[in-house]
Parts: sequence; structure tokens; C-alpha cells
Amino acid sequence: MSDQPDTVHAATPDDGQAQGRDLGPSTGNGGSLPRETLVKAIAALVIVLILAGALAASLIGSSVKSKPRNVPFGVVGSSALVSAVGKQVSLKPIRYPNASAVHQAIDQTKIYGALIPGAKDTLIVVPAASFALQLELGAAFREAAAKAHTPLVVQQSHPLPAADPVGAVAELLLLPLLIGGYLASVLLTKVTGIALGPRRMATLVGYAFVGGLLTDLLVGPLIGAYANSHFWILWPIFALITAAVAVAAAAIMRLLGVWGTLVVFFFFIILGGSSNGGSGIPLLPPFWHAIGPYLPAQNAVVVIRNTLYFGGNGTTHAFVVLGLYLLVGVAFGSFFKRRRPQQPSGGAAAATTAAATGSGKARVSPVVGALLVVAIMQCLFALNYTTADRNPVASNLPFGVVGASSLVTQVQKHMSLKTIQYPSQAAVHEAFDQAKIYGALVTGQKADTLIINEAASEYAPIPLAANFATAAKQLKAPLKVQASNKPPSGDPGGVIPSLVLIVLLVAGYVGSTALMSVTGTATGPRRVAGLVVFAFVAALLLDLISGAFAWGWPIHQFWPLWPIMALVILTAALVASVLEKLLGALGTFLTIMVMILFGNPSTGGAVGVPFLPSFWRHLGPFLPPRNGLTAVHSTMYFNGHGMTQAIVILGIYAVVFGALSQFLGSYRTPPLPLDVAPETQMQSTGMSIAGTAIA
Repeated sequence: MSDQPDTVHAATPDDGQAQGRDLGPSTGNGGSLPRETLVKAIAALVIVLILAGALAASLIGSSVKSKPRNVPFGVVGSSALVSAVGKQVSLKPIRYPNASAVHQAIDQTKIYGALIPGAKDTLIVVPAASFALQLELGAAFREAAAKAHTPLVVQQSHPLPAADPVGAVAELLLLPLLIGGYLASVLLTKVTGIALGPRRMATLVGYAFVGGLLTDLLVGPLIGAYANSHFWILWPIFALITAAVAVAAAAIMRLLGVWGTLVVFFFFIILGGSSNGGSGIPLLPPFWHAIGPYLPAQNAVVVIRNTLYFGGNGTTHAFVVLGLYLLVGVAFGSFFKRRRPQQPSGGAAAATTAAATGSGKARVSPVVGALLVVAIMQCLFALNYTTADRNPVASNLPFGVVGASSLVTQVQKHMSLKTIQYPSQAAVHEAFDQAKIYGALVTGQKADTLIINEAASEYAPIPLAANFATAAKQLKAPLKVQASNKPPSGDPGGVIPSLVLIVLLVAGYVGSTALMSVTGTATGPRRVAGLVVFAFVAALLLDLISGAFAWGWPIHQFWPLWPIMALVILTAALVASVLEKLLGALGTFLTIMVMILFGNPSTGGAVGVPFLPSFWRHLGPFLPPRNGLTAVHSTMYFNGHGMTQAIVILGIYAVVFGALSQFLGSYRTPPLPLDVAPETQMQSTGMSIAGTAIA
């Protein structure tokens, strides 16, 4: 961290001497930093560690502790099945007089399912309300009915369309809208030096309509994630969500200054993103269930989902909350304008003064430039994450077979499998342990057995079980289903690796940007050593939070995971360091593109690489995030099997970019365009990356 600083901001000819910074090329000797700068560097990295730790704890706590709690469930009459299921799944039974009243309650989003007794009991599930809950309720009631020898019919109300088969679109749309609102606020504040005022509010609201329109066009008509008939109603909704976040963020930053950015980060991103309830609000743990209704994220998801699938019913509370965020922000803006007018400061003041004496074009160009950057970011988040995650369809899913069975042939008519022959069931389990296959069919004399490798994918067991069950029914062939390699109880869905990866990437590149903000240089001989130390400290913290504290994975994997997590953090940090050295603020933007806008969607997450569309499936192996997830996931749940290539690629990135950082340390950093100071880079880009946690 002891680098000779160089220029990172627009400066007057005397600024270098006045601030103790060398405006010319660095000597490359790695001279010691002044004590004050060293203290600031350590403080900045501590802040990054705190935010990364909070993000990890919130993401993991809200996900791995997810289970049904007090699920509103309709009941007509009485049934022993409801009592039996209630012992396994936490239900909140609500009595209705007849089936018509049940369907009306479903239309109004008051319940997530219902049981109607009869000659055959009828279970009604609501996939559009929660894809995960309809699976949970269906499995629980089928099991209870089988034990009680009670005939059961399962019906769907408000099924999901083919364009959104797992109900992910509403949550995916939250990502660009939330990020667009926040970044518009923070970047406009920086280029003008004023956080809030009548013109600022008008600009933010105007951008909200533009950003909402772009998101609507991309996700609707272009991608086809929802019907074109929803286009016009969703546009003002998207604008409201973006404006509510933007104006509220501006008000908080105006009130609290630089600390306002951290407050917005904590409440809107860390807490709001984790409590958005995209998988189903009753699945949230108590703390996140309690705070979600009062934060923008959950209300945005409710408005979008209920508009798409329930005719806008059940959105009153959400609209009120979003409207209050917008109106309170406007009220604060009016108050500050009259009582405590804000004057531009620092570089923004100089830019404002210069622009005031220039042409109209000069006056608006920084604002237009900032909003253009935000619009590009918002469009890429909408386009990339929606195309990668909304419709998981298997492509050549590695699948083991012992013997020969017509079931596999029947399933392959509907699901793409890459079958691999094994001589015995023992060989299949060995392949499971080495993370080579997602499932297998073992033929038998009385019945075939489908074995599912649950630790390999959160999603693969669903289509595998469904397709083989359907095939067995069509062929009238007996079939048994078994689970193998179950994730630990602390991470039943096997989602911790994908969640931890997000935090590792955030910690790496935001840590590098934080050092640049206080030392004045992006690279240098001692910068690499400083980033190595930071990577190991951050990895230790995240290792403790994700494992030892959350009990999310086997504790004996603690020590192997530590250096692997450190390698992922270091790779992200070194890439950011070099790109920021070469390109300044544009390098930060490019880092976001490599790591977050293209890298993270191409990992496959907890779903699995075979379920990615072709573009993302083939892009991932060349970028650090896919290899980072492979290394972390393999170490956590497969004792390190299948991660050699991933470690080699990460090592190549670290060595190459580390060497470039050393070499480029003798050249000064280019000035940041639009007079965006490095500390604002750290805040705004850290926020944007952490926003990926929402998805």
C-alpha cells in the first residue's frame, strides 16, 4: 500500500505541491506513504471489510434460513391433510365458505394455496405467487395424502407463462431499477456538487421515466420476458420505483453527506436486497420478513409481480410505500432549498462556475454524460441478468446411466441430457463425489432408481424428478427416487457458494478502488503486496461469516476455503487496479462489466452451468467469476474435486495482472473524466455491484 501517488483528479498547476502529490511519472521506487495517507488507506479498507461482512451476513442469513413460515393457506371445511402438513410446514389456515371464495382470495393475493375437500381432495397451488412455495406445498400434501391413503388432485391457479417459468422476472427487474435510481442520484450529486433541489428532483424524475422506458423496452418487446400488453402499465411503475429510490437517496445524502451513501447502501442494498421476497415473502426469516414491507425493494417486487400476474391486485400497500419514499424526498428537497441551500464544493464548484460562463451545451454536458453512464449500466443489468436467469433450460446436462432403460430415452424427448454410462451404482456415487454428473438412473429388476446429486445444483432436481416421474407414468414403469450428496443443513439449497462469490468480487475490486481513492494511484510495487494482505484478511472474515458463524457448510472446509477465497478477491482487485490505472474512471466501468455485468451472469449461480443460455455458457470459462464459483463450490461440497482448471485460470489472471500492476506503477494514472473523484467511484460502483445481490 506504500505507493508514490500520482494524479487522479483535475488539478491546477500548483495542486501537486500543495497536496503533496507528484503530478509527473512515478519513480517506481515504492516510496513510503505519509503516515496520514496510510491511516486513511487502512480506514478505507476497514470500511470495505465492514460493508462486505454485512452484505455476506445479510445475503446468507436471508437465504439459508429460508423456509415457509405462517404461509397464508385457504381451507374449505375441514381436512386431516391440513393438520398433517401443518406439522411439517408452517401454515396459517384461513377458513373460506366455498371454492369461489378461495379463488377470489387467490386473485387478491391473500393466500398462497388452498385445500378443498371432496370425494378427492383438491389442492390448489399458485405458482405466480411463489414458484418455490408451490413446490413445497405440492410435495408436502402429496406425501401426507399418500400416508393417509387419501386421493388428492393438484390444480394450478395463476400458472406462470413460458416466458417466466420459475417466476424470476419480477425480482430480476428490481436489479436495474434500483441501481439506476441510486447511481443517477450519486453521479448527479458529484458532477454538480448539489444533492437535492427542485431542478435536481426534476432531473431525477425525468431520468426515472427514461430509465424505466429503456428497461421496459429491453425486457418486454426485445427479450419477451412478459407480454407486450403489459408494456404501458409497467412503464410508469418502473419510473416510480426508480424515482422513489433516486429522490430518497438524494435526500439522505443531502442530510448526512458522505455518510448518507453508506446509509443508503446499508438500508436499500444490504437489507432491502436481502428482504425483497422475490422467492416468496413467507419464506423470509423473521428479521427480513419484518423489515421488508418498509423498504423499496420488496414493494417494488410486489408491484411488478402482482401487475404481471394478478391484475394489479394487492398492490395498495406497495404503491403507498414507494410513493412515500418519493414524496418525503421531494419534501426534504423543498425544505433544504428554502432553509439550507446547498452550495457546490470542491471540483464540482469549479466546474459549475466554469460552466455557468460557458455555453448552454457546456452547462449540461456533465449531467448528460453522467446520466448516459447510468443508462448504459441500467440497460446492461436489465439485458444480461434477464437473459441469463429467467428461463433455466438444460443443455447437455451430464447424467449417469447404469444399464439400459427406456425411461432415459423418453425423458430425452423433453430434456437435454448428456448420458454417461457407468458399470455400477458405486461408480455413479464416485462420479457424484467428483462433481461430474447431476443425476443418474440405475436400472433394477423390480424398479429403476433415479438418484439426484443435490449438492450439484439447486434447480436440477426439479426438472429431473418431474420429467422422470412423467416418463415413468407414461411407460407404466416403477420408479424410485433417491437423493445423494445432500448439502449441509445450514445450506439446504446449496446456494452459499454463489452468494459468497458476489461478496468476494465486491470486496476485491472495491478494496482496490478504495486504496486508489486515498493514495492517489491505482497501481505500484507495494500496491500488489497491500492487495495480497487485504485479500487474505477479507477472505478470513468472509470464511468465518459464511461458514463458522452461519454453519452454512462443513466446518472442516474452513482452511482449504481461506486461500481460495483470497485468490478470488485478489484476482478481482488486481484486474480493477490495472484497468483503473490505464483508463481511470472508464477502467472502473470496465471492471464492472468484466466481473459483474458479464462475469456474474455467466457463472450459472446455484442453478448450474448446463442451464445457462448458449452465450453465457460459453463465455463463463474465460472470466474470473465462473472459475471463482467453481473453485469455491467444489471446495465446499466436493472436497476440491473438479476445480483444477478454475484454479489455474484464476492464477493466470492474478499473475498477469499482478505483473502489469508492478510495471504500470511507474506511470501516472490518467485524470478521471467528468471530474469524478475516486472516493465517489468507490461508493457508486460498490453500490452498483452490491446491487447484484438483489438478483
